[in-house]
Amino acid sequence: MKKNCFISIVMFTGALTASAQFMSGTSGISSSAQAFNSAWIGYAPTTMKVSSSGVSVSNEDLHTFSLGLLTAKPLQNVSSLLYEVGAIAEWTRLSESESGAKSTLNMLGVRFPLNILFEASLNDITIYPYAGLHAKGYIIAKEKVTISNQTTDMDFFDKDDMGGDTFNRFTLGYQFGVRLGVSQYFVSVGYTADLTNLYKGGDSDSGTATMKTNLITLGIGFQL
Repeated sequence: MKKNCFISIVMFTGALTASAQFMSGTSGISSSAQAFNSAWIGYAPTTMKVSSSGVSVSNEDLHTFSLGLLTAKPLQNVSSLLYEVGAIAEWTRLSESESGAKSTLNMLGVRFPLNILFEASLNDITIYPYAGLHAKGYIIAKEKVTISNQTTDMDFFDKDDMGGDTFNRFTLGYQFGVRLGVSQYFVSVGYTADLTNLYKGGDSDSGTATMKTNLITLGIGFQL
């Protein structure tokens, strides 16, 4: 599945290049991409999929809040395409209560995307379909569980807390979506998912964990 998603991203990026070359000659649509920076704030409903011994469970109650800075520059010889890099801080939170027990999960990480954007302008609206890959580094991944007024803290990067196998500090993933720009303001919807496991158990544990998010973001751009 992940291999197919990766191939889809490569094919989509190639389609953007072909579309850019075609749209450059289409009347009524501007194709003179310009470099710009953009600052973003976003919210993303998030799903964590945990698999063990052939059984998979998805928790869809996570919430991710993000704050990022990106920079986009035109690709040479293709007037409608830009490449984009930057850094996005992401805080993911899960809070659950059941039968007198309460657990709270907090994860903090930074995602470093590399995107290909296709720019098409129609009147005052600019459309940016995009696709790309990212690397993500996690700084914090902790859970607090309270049962009968007794609290236990678990650090998912601590071998003692996890009993040996910990979460991975770094993951790789992909993203795609579309942005709409009016003047210097942007709104974006998209999707991101892991290509590598956030958690992978050792010989005694066949469990894995991956993350995926549906992104809803607002941004403001400014010319370089």
